[in-house]
Amino acid sequence: MLVHIGIGFKSRMKNTASKKKTCLGFLLIVFLAYVVCYLLSQTVFHEVYLFEWTAAHYYLCLWVASVAFCFLEMYRAALITTAGNWTGILIGQVLGDFIIKINATKITPDMYIGKVWQLKAHYGVLIWLLVFLLSFIIGMLVEKKNHC
Repeated sequence: MLVHIGIGFKSRMKNTASKKKTCLGFLLIVFLAYVVCYLLSQTVFHEVYLFEWTAAHYYLCLWVASVAFCFLEMYRAALITTAGNWTGILIGQVLGDFIIKINATKITPDMYIGKVWQLKAHYGVLIWLLVFLLSFIIGMLVEKKNHC
């Protein structure tokens, strides 16, 4: 009986060690993705609106969701939200710039300053947040599907 308990305990330890290694691996991937995004925001893309804004605001701590998914062993959701952050920033910047271009054609000299300001607004942050939220929901659905 004592041998059986010892073997069971050893296999459980190995399983726990394996889980920790997996968690650390995914944490490293998530961490590197956000750090690379931050470093690019501060160097290469430091004059690009959404890259600068998200880095200055610490990605609104959305990275916490990806990290939490790692600790909850929801690795697919962690990767999906991390990719959602990158995708949201890229789509938000491109679409935000496109919306500004379209709205600039609507500005006339006799418009109120408030309306002009509204037409010059960059919607990149909103788009980024919506894409991230969508990736969060998709990540949760993927995890739910795999656990059922």
